[in-house]
Amino acid sequence: MPKLSASSREKTVMTIQPDHLYADHDVAAFCGVSVHSVRRWRANRTGPQFVRIGQRKIRYRGTDIMRWVNGLPAGNAISEDGV
Repeated sequence: MPKLSASSREKTVMTIQPDHLYADHDVAAFCGVSVHSVRRWRANRTGPQFVRIGQRKIRYRGTDIMRWVNGLPAGNAISEDGV
């Protein structure tokens, strides 16, 4: 197995801007979960609040993502179930 350099082992940190809209894949990257999990959270209403743009586009406000993350119990990792 090849050794990874320090730079390839570092995780990219995503910053959420309050005034931006984010897609499912952005929320998944920020939370470190799959897009499927984010969609399941939306269907179960356990994830961040979302907005519908037109009939098909779903987006998440940066403020809603941060409000949801800040409302999670302290010391718990974000689970694939959204709680």
